[in-house]
Parts: sequence; structure tokens; C-alpha cells
Amino acid sequence: MKQKKELFIEQRKKFLDFRRQKLSDLLKSEEQNHRQEIIQNQETPEQVRAKMEEKLLILKEQKEQARLEQVREKQEKKFFEGNDELRKHDSEAFTLSCYLEQENQMLEKLVKREKERQDEEVYLQLLNYDKILQDEKEKRKIEERIKKKAATLQALNWQNEVLF
Repeated sequence: MKQKKELFIEQRKKFLDFRRQKLSDLLKSEEQNHRQEIIQNQETPEQVRAKMEEKLLILKEQKEQARLEQVREKQEKKFFEGNDELRKHDSEAFTLSCYLEQENQMLEKLVKREKERQDEEVYLQLLNYDKILQDEKEKRKIEERIKKKAATLQALNWQNEVLF
């Protein structure tokens, strides 16, 4: 029994050693693959330099575009400031555009008021029409009641005449 137990313990140790060795080999393999991947992904000094040069060119281009835009704005401002006649016409054009915008707003307001007035008028007409229909309906009901009461009264009178 002791031998079987020792044999079992020994086999278990061998199995655990085998699994440990297998896991160790797998870990070493993964570590080697990881190192290989890091080495492959690592940029060379030439690649870093090329990226930096590309970025530098982009930044230079952006700076030049901003400078050209600023120069254009300053030239335009200088042109307008240096030309009194043009500035006068520009001011008149701006005043005229403001006046036109004000007129358009007033027209829109008038159109809106007119539409509201028309809507109110239509509403009142519909309200009056509904009132007329309701009055006619009430009138018909009253006339029906009167006819029914007259018919009932006539029937009662006939019964009185026949019975008495």
C-alpha cells in the first residue's frame, strides 16, 4: 500500500513537473513572441526623423497659411481705410441693407397680423355657423316635442270622447 502511495505521489510529481515545464516553455515562447513584436513595432531613428520632418512641414504650411490670411485681412483693412469714397459707399450700403431688413421684418409682421385676423374671422364664422346649427337643432327638437304632445293630447281627447 505504501508503495502504491509512493508510486502515486511520484507520478503526480512527474505530472506536475511536466505541466510546470510545459507552462514554462509556453511562457518563454510568449515572452519571445512579445519581444519580437516590440522589436518589430519599434521605430527606427530614420522613421522617427521622417515623421518629425513631415510634422514640421505640416506645421510650417499651417503657419504660412495663417500668416497669409492675416496679411490679406490687413491689406483689405488698409485698402478700406485708405479709400474714403469706398468707405462712404460701404457705409451707405450697410445702412440700406439695415433699412431693407427692417422693411422686410415690418412686412412679415403685417402679413402675420393679416393671417391671424383672417384666421380669427374664419373661427368666428365657424362659431356662428355652429350656433345656427345648434339653434336649428334645438328648434326641431322643440317642434318635435310639440307635435308629440299634440299627438298625445289628441289621442287622450279621442279616448275621452270614446269612453265618456
